[in-house]
Amino acid sequence: MMVLFAAASRAEADRLLAGLPALADQPQDRRDLVRGWIAALYPPSADGRVWGQVEPDRLAERFAGLRLMRDPRLPDPVLPDATEVQTAQLLTVYTRAANQPTFGGALRGPLTDLVLRHQAVLAGVAVDVAVQTEAPQPLADALARVAADPGIARTDLQVLARRLPQFSHVLAGWPPTSPVESWPSNGRCLQIPKISKQHTPSSPRR
Repeated sequence: MMVLFAAASRAEADRLLAGLPALADQPQDRRDLVRGWIAALYPPSADGRVWGQVEPDRLAERFAGLRLMRDPRLPDPVLPDATEVQTAQLLTVYTRAANQPTFGGALRGPLTDLVLRHQAVLAGVAVDVAVQTEAPQPLADALARVAADPGIARTDLQVLARRLPQFSHVLAGWPPTSPVESWPSNGRCLQIPKISKQHTPSSPRR
């Protein structure tokens, strides 16, 4: 779980650990022990996080992918209290894992389903991550289905539209994956596109 979610403070770490079914009914001192054990295994870097990351990145992504293959709902219990920084890390790692040839595309559908199950928390972040990742199709599929939902409020679509960048190689020229209506918002239109051969390079992995 610590591969999928960072913790910028002890309070964030405690909320994360308290959301895990195995620790939800445990006393604070037990969660403190687990937090300390994780930090000892993966010492925090100078950025102030409670624990560090598994390195190199591709190893962390493969490890996360294997866990998500066994339990696609692994992140669900902690999402209601997750911060936007944490959900961005979740979708970034999950998207990169889903793109690894090792998994043969088996994680792409579960990633789309995760966004749909928690669209109130994840849809906006999915827009942000989709324009930065190398393989945005699972996120684009989820956003297309969110936009095509006849029950979604116009205001919710406008919130998504406001997160779209004015200029993006990823979004430019993509046709919609489904015939959704475009809701104008600040000069942007909410058109969720298919994968393009051009993309905005993501941050380099170690």
